[in-house]
Amino acid sequence: MKRLPGVCAALGIGFVAFALDPARDILLSWPEPNPSVVDLAHEIGAAAVLVPFNPGSTYDRFASACSQAGILPVAELRQEGSVATLRERARLALKAGFGGLAYQATGNEAELRRFIEDHANVPQLVFVDPSRANWRLEPAYAVWTQALWPGTKRPEPTSASATESPWIDANLWLISWLRARFPERPPILGQRPDPEAGVAEDQYVPNSTVEVALAEARIAGGNWILALPERYRQALIEGELQAIRDWRSLARTIQFLREHLGDLQASAGLRILALAGELEETGEILNLLFRHNATPAVEHVASPRLSTLLASGGYSVVVAANLEPPEPLRAPLLEFAKRGGTLVVAPSASERAPWWSTAAQPGKSEAGTHGPLRLGQGRLIVYPEPIVDVHEFALDVIAALNWKVRDLRIWGAPTILGLVRRSTQGGLTLGLIDYGHRWTQDHDPDFLIQVYGRFAKAELLVPERSASIPLSPRVRGELTEIELRDLRYVGLIQMQRGEE
Repeated sequence: MKRLPGVCAALGIGFVAFALDPARDILLSWPEPNPSVVDLAHEIGAAAVLVPFNPGSTYDRFASACSQAGILPVAELRQEGSVATLRERARLALKAGFGGLAYQATGNEAELRRFIEDHANVPQLVFVDPSRANWRLEPAYAVWTQALWPGTKRPEPTSASATESPWIDANLWLISWLRARFPERPPILGQRPDPEAGVAEDQYVPNSTVEVALAEARIAGGNWILALPERYRQALIEGELQAIRDWRSLARTIQFLREHLGDLQASAGLRILALAGELEETGEILNLLFRHNATPAVEHVASPRLSTLLASGGYSVVVAANLEPPEPLRAPLLEFAKRGGTLVVAPSASERAPWWSTAAQPGKSEAGTHGPLRLGQGRLIVYPEPIVDVHEFALDVIAALNWKVRDLRIWGAPTILGLVRRSTQGGLTLGLIDYGHRWTQDHDPDFLIQVYGRFAKAELLVPERSASIPLSPRVRGELTEIELRDLRYVGLIQMQRGEE
């Protein structure tokens, strides 16, 4: 964040203006304008602090402390109402010393756009839900609030088996969907530890989940507005030693993620490409693909670059389930299979004839109702109905690739999810997140990673170490295996090929 010269006098702003970059900057939400939070924000390198704005309160000390620390005070205008009400509250907030605005999308799109344009010199964060996701909000930044608080949940004792893995609440898939659905926007999440994010009012929320929430957002190529569980926040205010240690750990992780930001901006995925429709169509399919570490590339079904991606030869499996591709993209999808790829399709909820029906060869499939049909040199795997059992479908997609030769497989660590990206000169960057903090519980924290490709060199980067940790990759056919133990919450593995 850079300080801009001058004051936005025309809007009556009494705060020196800042250039905020919500896609990259650290943003902290706090429930009260206590000047002491500014010191905490400064420790983690926060560029802005969001606090609720009440017209009857004074904010001079808070705004002054922010100004001295080079931090932007952002007024969160929580009360819903008309755009006229929003306009008046914004005027009062800017007059009170705030330099940025955060508010819920309200009214209609045209009215809100006029408000945004009238305040174009003020950094603005607009909280959106699916009903307003398609609104044009630039130059304001859209913040997606319907996300889960990250962590693990044990299966219900009455239905779970002794070996069943814990369920992971994660948002890697959601950020990937946002990147695909709205490529012109940086994906920013704004969930808080409350019932809307899956956190019960009396639920204990570990301090470390704040670190995990930010790490998963950054590793997926997005950002998250930090919000603290109330026990954590109170412990920080009271100076409890463990809370201070956790805050310093968060600061260290923030610095680590900032240093490796360039490694986390490229599109994820290796050999699986999943097409994304609207959230209700394909959201849960993406969720389970990421949950099973299929780590797919995600592209919107109407993306203008989809034809180029399909023709690139970089993918082995394309998933087009529960949606209808636009007419111009249907032929490129079928051509992908004819050239030797595997195309997995399922119809949308509409009653129209399946878009691929003219391409399927007559006769029964080779293996049941959704077994592969031959299509040129490749395969067409057809599901006759929209996908309902997304868990089984995710496993089917992995099997369509090759059950034994996956893009990513993690053995002995069911709470760790990964995201693979291609890097320069044929290398890979693998981001790892532990949602269950197994390192604090296991006597033997070793686990095994298999990655598709033959890599001669690998090193682990973690926030706790200033230097990289050399690893010993072993090539097993088409796969590379790595034994790992030095993972706390988040880490990056960088792999390079050897000389041929």
